[in-house]
Amino acid sequence: MLRLLAFLVLLLSTGPVLAQDAVLVAPRCPDPPPSVDGRLGEWQASRWGRVIETRQHATFGAEHWKGAGDLSARVWFGWDAANLYLAADVRDDVVEQSLRAGALFRGDHIELFVRTRPESRPADRFAEGDWQFGFSPGNFSSTGDPLADIAPEGVVFWPANTAVEGMRVAALRTEAGYTLEASIPLAALGVKPEVGQELAVEVAISDSDGGSGQQTLLTLATAPWKLRDPGRLLPLRFADAAGNAPARSGAAFSLFAEARLEPGKEEQWRITVPDPAEVPGGKDAVLAVKARLESAKLAGGTGALQVWLNGTLLDETRLVSRPRVMQRETGGALTSYALAFGAFVFYSPDYEQGTRGGTPYSVVEGAMYDLEFRAGDLLRAGENEVRIRHGRPQIPNALVLAEARLKAPGKAYAVAEEPEVAPEGELPVIVPQKLHRVSYSARIARGGGIHLRVGGVDLVISSRFSQEGGGWNELGDRSAGFAKVGVAGLTATATARDYTLSRRITLRDELIEVRDTLTNTSGRDIALMMRHEVPAAAVKALRLSGLPVPARTGSADEPAHPTIFLDLGRAGLGLMAFDDVFRVHSTVYCLAGVGGLADNQFVLGAGKKHTAIWWILPQTKPDYFAMVNAIRRAQGTNFTIPWGFAFVPMYQKTLEREPEELAAFARNKGAHVLCGTIPKLPNGKYAHGTALPSADLRVPREVLKAFKAVTPGARTMMYYHTFISTEDDAPAKYTQDALRDPSGKQYDYGQSIYPLFYPTLENAYGRAMRQNVEILLGKVGAEGIYWDEMEYSRYQYTYGAPWDGVSADIDPKTHQVIRKKSSVVLLTQPFKVAIAKGRLLDRGVPLIANGQPHTWTMTQLHFPRFVETGSLTHLVRSHLYCPIGLGDHLTERTEADVARQVCAHLDYGALYYWYSGQIMPTHPNLTSFMFPFTPVELQEGYVIGKERILANRSGLYGWDDASRHEVHIFDREGRETTKFPARQVEREGKTFTELRIPKGYTAAIIRVGAAAKPAP
Repeated sequence: MLRLLAFLVLLLSTGPVLAQDAVLVAPRCPDPPPSVDGRLGEWQASRWGRVIETRQHATFGAEHWKGAGDLSARVWFGWDAANLYLAADVRDDVVEQSLRAGALFRGDHIELFVRTRPESRPADRFAEGDWQFGFSPGNFSSTGDPLADIAPEGVVFWPANTAVEGMRVAALRTEAGYTLEASIPLAALGVKPEVGQELAVEVAISDSDGGSGQQTLLTLATAPWKLRDPGRLLPLRFADAAGNAPARSGAAFSLFAEARLEPGKEEQWRITVPDPAEVPGGKDAVLAVKARLESAKLAGGTGALQVWLNGTLLDETRLVSRPRVMQRETGGALTSYALAFGAFVFYSPDYEQGTRGGTPYSVVEGAMYDLEFRAGDLLRAGENEVRIRHGRPQIPNALVLAEARLKAPGKAYAVAEEPEVAPEGELPVIVPQKLHRVSYSARIARGGGIHLRVGGVDLVISSRFSQEGGGWNELGDRSAGFAKVGVAGLTATATARDYTLSRRITLRDELIEVRDTLTNTSGRDIALMMRHEVPAAAVKALRLSGLPVPARTGSADEPAHPTIFLDLGRAGLGLMAFDDVFRVHSTVYCLAGVGGLADNQFVLGAGKKHTAIWWILPQTKPDYFAMVNAIRRAQGTNFTIPWGFAFVPMYQKTLEREPEELAAFARNKGAHVLCGTIPKLPNGKYAHGTALPSADLRVPREVLKAFKAVTPGARTMMYYHTFISTEDDAPAKYTQDALRDPSGKQYDYGQSIYPLFYPTLENAYGRAMRQNVEILLGKVGAEGIYWDEMEYSRYQYTYGAPWDGVSADIDPKTHQVIRKKSSVVLLTQPFKVAIAKGRLLDRGVPLIANGQPHTWTMTQLHFPRFVETGSLTHLVRSHLYCPIGLGDHLTERTEADVARQVCAHLDYGALYYWYSGQIMPTHPNLTSFMFPFTPVELQEGYVIGKERILANRSGLYGWDDASRHEVHIFDREGRETTKFPARQVEREGKTFTELRIPKGYTAAIIRVGAAAKPAP
C-alpha cells in the first residue's frame, strides 16, 4: 500500500522525481513535543530518517566532497498541532560558522525549502506559499563575548524580508560534527496540521571548509543543484505516530502515468470526481498532460493533440499554459493551437531537451511540453470522460503522453491578477528634500566616548579596543582599561600598554565624522580589534547592511553597505565604517541589547600608525532612506548614470538575424551600451583570465560590429574578469599568484576548472590581465569594458604571501593573531585603480562593473556599477553608490517577467539593467525612459533624479519648481498605456504630475528641458 501511495504522490509532484527520492514521511510527534535542544535521542530511534551521504547527493561542489566523513547527514521530519520539525545529525570534519542572519549561508548550515501548496504553485519558480529557511548551528563558542559567540539561529531567505515568530533552533557539537533541531510554526506557513497533509520539500546540508562561501551542498534530491527549483522538491506527507500516511483526495485525480497514441488514433479514460469543488483549483482546475511527438532528436513540431472532456473539445481558448503565439528564442513564432489538428506538440526524445534553452526550438514564453487546459467548469460530480486523439494521421511519429491529471493552474499568467484599480482621494506630495541639516548636539564625554543628543534622545556611543592577552580598553561616559585618557573639546587621547589613541570628531550638517588614529608602541605586530556601540535594548526596528532584521538581533558583514541603522522610536541613528580598511573588515551587529560597528580582523604593524574613520548619522525621525541619502550626499555618489545596458548573445545565430531584429533588440531594451559576454576557447570552455589570448574572437568581434552597424549611437563593451583563469597550465604558471585557503590549497570558483588568482601591478598574473584589456579593445574592437566581479570573486581573503599589512584571523579569547591573511580587495586595489582610472576612465573609455565598491578609494571613481539580483534583497547593496540592479537570469523568461522585476527594483529604490540576451522584446518598457539618471533621492517605490522621476506607486510628483513634465506609464506587461492618464497640476506656481496607477504599474516622469534624451 505504501509503495502505491508513494507512486501516486510522485505523479502529483510539481517536478521530476527520481525513484530513489520517493515520498518522505513526517510522523506525528507524540506528546510532549520535541524540546528543540539539539539532543536527537527521540529522533534516532525513528525509521523515517533519510540518509544523505553518497556522491549522488553532492549536487553542488561534488569535486570538493571527500566522502561521508567530510560531509553527510541523516535528517528527520515530524509535526504536531503547532509545528513542523526538522532534525539533522550532521557529520562534518571541519565545522565553520562565523556569520549570522542573512550571511549565514557562507558558513556551515542547513537549508530547508518548503512548498506548502504543491498542487497549485508554478512549476518553474518559487511563488507565494514557498519558503526557504536557513539554519545555522552557530560556532559553539562560549567566550562570553556576544559578538564572538554565535548562537544557533534560523532565518527566512524566501520570501525576502520575512520573519517567522516562534521559530526555534538548537544545535550541539558532536565528535563527528553537530546535531541540529528546528521547529517552524505551521500557522506561519499556512499549513493545516492533519494526517495526509502534503508538502514538497528539499534539505541541503552546506559545507564551507577553508573559507567563506558554500563549497559543497549535499541534498535529499539527487538532481543537479539549482536554487529555488520547484522541480527538485520531494513530496513530504504528514503521517500518524506510527508512520501511516494515507493519500489525500487529490491523489485520486490522476488519469495515467504514460500513454502512447499512433497517428490518427485515440483513447478514452474515465475519472470519478465525487465533488468538483474538491479538485485542486476548483472552478479554475486544469487538465494537465505532458506531450511530445516521438523523435530521436529535438526538432520543430505540429498541431497534434486533441483533448475532449465530457464531450467538449478543449480548444485554444482553454489552453492556459501557453500564449496564443509562442516566440522562439532564435526568432520567429509558433501558433500554440492549430484549429484543425489540435495543440502544437514538439518533436523530442524526452521532456527535457527543449527546456534547457539555447536550442533553435526553445520558446521564450510558454510551456514546451506541459500543456494545461482550463477544465474546472466542465467537471461534473461522478464519472467524467476524457478522450485524447492524435490529430495528425499523416505523419509517422507517435504521440507520447505522460502525467495526465486534474490540478490547479501552474503558470504565472494563469493566476488571477489583482484588479487594475488606481487609488482615489488625496495623494502624497513627493518632491526632493531641500533642507539637508539635522538638529543634534554632540561632544566628547570625559571618558572619551561620544555623547549625542538628537530627537529628544540622549545616549553615549562607547568604543572598545582590544588588548593582546585578553580584555578591552574602553572609551565611554567613563573610561576603562586605558592607563590614561585626556579630553580637550572635540578631541581625546588615550594610552594603552601596546598602543596610543588620538580621537577627533568633526560635526557636519548630517553626520559626525570620527577619526581614531592608533599608533603601535609595542615594537611588534599586534592584533587590535575595535568596536563602537550604542544601547539598543529598546530598539523599534533594525537594519544591518541595509537589510531589515525583523528579529532585531543579528550581525552582517557587507563592505558595500557597512552600516547599522537603529530606529530608537523618537530618533534614528546610523553608524558606518568609512576608511578602506574599516569598510573591508567591518561587521555590524545588534546583540545582547547593544548595536555596534566592529573591526575584528585588524592588525597594526610594528611602529605603524593607522587612522580608522567612521561616521555617526543622527536623525530627528527614524528613516532608513534618509540615512542612505545623507551618506550619498556626503560621499558625493549622486553622479550621472548615463546609459542603459544589455548583454547581447554571443552566438553565430545572432549574426544570422535580420538587422532590424538587432536594432529592435537594443531599442526596446533602452540599451545605450551593448555588451558581449565571455568568449570561448576552441574546446568550448569559457576563456576566462589568461586563457583569453587563445579564444576564438571572431564571433564576438562580428556580433559587436553587427550591433554597432544598426545602432550607431550605442557603445559596445566586452566582458572582463580578473580572478578566474581557464588556461590549462595556469595553476602551475601563476602558482605564486593563486588565492589560497589557510592550508595552502588553491581556491576555485566551485569547480577545479575555474581556479582563482589575484592580479597586482607587480605580479605576472596582473601583467597578463592588463594585456587582456588591450585584446578586448583592440582585437575585438570593443569601445568599453564590462568588469565582472570587480572587487573580489567568491573569497574575500587569501592566505600566504604577500600580506596586505592589516588583516588577520584573531583569537576571540586571547585577542592574539591566529594567522595573517590578505584582503583580496585591498591587495588588488592598486591594480584596479590603474586599469579603471588610468587606462579607461581618464582616456574616456566607458566602464561598467558588477559589484559595488568596498572601499572609499574605489567609491571616488564614478562609473556605473550594478548588483546581481538572484535575491532582490541584494539591491540594498547598491544604495550607497550606484543604485542599479541587474535582471535576474533565474526567473526572467518573458517581457512580463522583466516588467515585474523593473517594478520590484523600484521597491528598493533601484534602477534596472537587462541581463538575459535571450529575451527579444517586442516593445519598449520603462528602461527606454530610464537614462540618463542623476540621483537626487532614493526612496521605497520611487527614485528622484535631476532628469526624471521613476515610480511604481501613486503620488503628486515634481521637483518643487515650474518645470514641465512628460509622462510615460507602463502596465504589468511592460507596455506603455494611456488607460490611467496622468495630468499636470499647478500649485503656487509649481508643477506636479498627478500619478494614479494600479499596483504593478510603473511610470517615468521626465523633466522637460533637462537631459531627457538618452546619452550618446
